[in-house]
Amino acid sequence: MKVKPNKRIALTIGDPAGIGPEITLKAVKMLADSGRFEYSNFLIIGDRELISRACGYFNCPGLIEKLNILHVESDGARKIKTGIPSAYSGLASFEYIKAAASLASAGGFSAIATAPISKEALRMAGLDFAGHTEILKSLCGSRRVEMAFYGKYFNLLLMTRHVPLKCALKAISAEGIASAVLAGAAFMRSAYPGSRKINIIVPGLNPHASENGLFGSEEKEIIIPGIALASKRLGDRACCRGIEVCGPVPADSAFYAAFKSREKTLILSYYHDQGLAPFKLLHFESGVNVTIGMPFIRTSPDHGTAYGIAGKNEASCLSMANAIKLAMRMKPFELE
Repeated sequence: MKVKPNKRIALTIGDPAGIGPEITLKAVKMLADSGRFEYSNFLIIGDRELISRACGYFNCPGLIEKLNILHVESDGARKIKTGIPSAYSGLASFEYIKAAASLASAGGFSAIATAPISKEALRMAGLDFAGHTEILKSLCGSRRVEMAFYGKYFNLLLMTRHVPLKCALKAISAEGIASAVLAGAAFMRSAYPGSRKINIIVPGLNPHASENGLFGSEEKEIIIPGIALASKRLGDRACCRGIEVCGPVPADSAFYAAFKSREKTLILSYYHDQGLAPFKLLHFESGVNVTIGMPFIRTSPDHGTAYGIAGKNEASCLSMANAIKLAMRMKPFELE
């Protein structure tokens, strides 16, 4: 019989106009019903009235009494309408994140799991953030954070996040590649502490990884030197033993190689959609977004607010449940 964890993590309900409250409650109930966790393992952060409303979406009487809730109010919360993004829902989601980050930064929790928020609603509320990663970096004062993704078939680390493609391509450098490999290695060691072998794949940027310069020079001038620098730095660290880095592998076959691998594999991605298109193809309802580099672990589902199905009891909680389980397992680490 497995021993139930005594760790507690904070859960934010995300944008309350979206599916966040629903999937948070469904995930907590599913995990508690599995017998592996207790309701006491979780502190749900959000407006209690909105959480109670979400309980009604999937007809679960009595659930609200079992939950540990930190009630957080925000201006205009009573005006929030399910399925409709607004300044009120954007502000509410931000206040929940602030509360969770404050508790975790003070040492009350070693991890938080956050339900989806809306960039549109944040902007409506006058909050100029691209997403959770940027909000948490600002709130915690972290020098460097990265966005990684955990999945059944492979893992992913973005070298750039929510920026235009032309800006992402200009940001590629040998030093950036080496730094991303080291960050990916730290992430994989935290996610898979018992694994003897971990693979990190650096893809090509150009078609066929430029085919010896026929389709571009970035591989020869930037990517190959970056991999050499990364390999040297990995070799200098005892904690990185068993981690192998390879590339540049043509991007159109790199993800298939990771999918077929029997080992724990992480792929770097130069820009948002290069990595997230194949990742979401395989992990849309199960993948986990992980913010690394803060004094606490932060995970979230790898999908959005899904306003169109909010309040209809159609949302899957699998990705949220996976995010919670991963947050329970990982240990915080800061990046160099």
